[in-house]
Amino acid sequence: MSGHDRHCHEHGRRGHRGKRGHQGEEGPPGLITGGSLLKFSGDLAADPVAGALTESFLPDSGTAFGIAPTLIALNYTVADDRALINMATRMSTIVPPGGQVLLELLLNGAPLSRWTISYGPGESGIKVLAVGPLPLKTGDRLDLRGTTSGFVGSNVVQNVSATLGVE
Repeated sequence: MSGHDRHCHEHGRRGHRGKRGHQGEEGPPGLITGGSLLKFSGDLAADPVAGALTESFLPDSGTAFGIAPTLIALNYTVADDRALINMATRMSTIVPPGGQVLLELLLNGAPLSRWTISYGPGESGIKVLAVGPLPLKTGDRLDLRGTTSGFVGSNVVQNVSATLGVE
């Protein structure tokens, strides 16, 4: 048997472990794992005279109390490629007879039909929508639009919030 054949087919005892090598350079940062939440909250505008359709946008304020209605889209810009999953909303105001509140997620100014929650007459409280994932790219813009109708006698729908899961 040649030296080469003997080396490939026979195993001797393992030798002693050598000295530990030097620490290598630090590698690039890894992918972000785990999830987080994105919350929009505040008050929505309403037409107190005619109860007509009225649009406003929820800011990313961190609190639902005392934030005046925002009448222009805020265009929150996505900083990193991510995905959204699920949406939960909370509204403390009870919708009056004939009224409605529609909460819609907008991506780059366009409403996403699957990311919509509606409150009808007599409704308030928490609603949860299982939806997604919705891929987001760096530079995409997000808004949470609220459309109210039928709120005669009130110019604001108070304490509305929407929370989105972020992956």
